Amino acid sequence: MTVSETSTPFSETSVESNETVDQATYGLEEQNGQPTLTITEPEERVLFTSREPAVMAVFPPGYLAATGIFGDLVPVDQAGPDYAGLQFILDAVVPFGLSAMYDEAYPINKEFVLDPLDPELSEGWLYDRCTTFLSFYSVSGDTRFLREAYRICAFYSASIRLEGDQRGTFTGTTEPDDKYSHGRGVYGYYALTGDETAFEAGVAIADYFLTDPYVSLLYQ
Repeated sequence: MTVSETSTPFSETSVESNETVDQATYGLEEQNGQPTLTITEPEERVLFTSREPAVMAVFPPGYLAATGIFGDLVPVDQAGPDYAGLQFILDAVVPFGLSAMYDEAYPINKEFVLDPLDPELSEGWLYDRCTTFLSFYSVSGDTRFLREAYRICAFYSASIRLEGDQRGTFTGTTEPDDKYSHGRGVYGYYALTGDETAFEAGVAIADYFLTDPYVSLLYQ
């Protein structure tokens, strides 16, 4: 019996969700004898189409961080003086996270928008973003990060090979590479949503690493 036979399919409790970016072309031209920045061809671009829960459940402040499901995390507003040396990181969580989502007050230069559907670029764009944005939400409580995490985790889970010799590896790279197989985010995402695609991806990743000579077997 598979997990999908014992629970409501995630497809019935989720909605299609686009990952978008406002982008434009930037240039420099002379206007009235002065070099002037120009912004042309502004557009909202769909980077990829994924899914997210139709109804988003939020959690009490600090709850997810306290569970330890994403590692040893401390919420920004509960850090206290013991973490004073890391205050600059705590202060930067939200602005850095939003920038990583291309959520800026200005359109992004088209030349700097990485395409997650391009195998030449996706590995740099998608390197464990599932865990990263779940962690951002856990420490900040900003629901923009939770929605981002849901879209990315669903997209990532659906991009894990489930058959063949490379079962458990990420399809978004030009060549199968086990360092792009991340179980923590998939596990946490499944715990939060029940997305059976994440369950299957997580099992495939776990099975893959059970026989990986650099991870679980004797390496000399």
